[in-house]
Amino acid sequence: MLKFYIKLISSIPVNDIIDCPTFLIIIEWQILLCLIESYRFSLVAPTFIKKLHSYRGYVYNAPNVSIMCWVECAPICTISWLRDDIPMNFTKTNRYYVSNVYHPPDPRTDDFESIQSTLIWNLTVWPNGQLDRAEDNVKFTCKSSSNGIGPGVESFTHFHVECMFHSNLSFWRDDISTCLHFIL
Repeated sequence: MLKFYIKLISSIPVNDIIDCPTFLIIIEWQILLCLIESYRFSLVAPTFIKKLHSYRGYVYNAPNVSIMCWVECAPICTISWLRDDIPMNFTKTNRYYVSNVYHPPDPRTDDFESIQSTLIWNLTVWPNGQLDRAEDNVKFTCKSSSNGIGPGVESFTHFHVECMFHSNLSFWRDDISTCLHFIL
């Protein structure tokens, strides 16, 4: 439609354009409004804007830990999280929480309405405020619902707790005992 509009404008003689600028402004606004309205009311099956990385590692004593996925879907869909293929129930655990952000359509970035979901570790309830290498090496899945236009989508990551090595290849005493405990 926009290409047709550009061709239409370019085929009008310059003298005619100068004689009727109001007409062109009205046409421009009508086309712009038409494009915005058609964009706003588009129906889109769930599609990832941002998937989870296939592997995500954090050092055991990382101060902030989170993973995020972002799904475009119109009408809007919901996001759920799974830990080792088991749905996470956030009313039964305080170790994690979710932050969901709704994004309205944005024609400037060519994005339809979408939902961005971030799974956040509440490290204040972890023993010593740190990840546990034995317990926390798991698979996490971000899964959208169907929205009636198309089926849901899912993405997963292998989450691993890693040892912290210092740049000079020496490590602190706590790092040595923690890493050796899990390596041996």
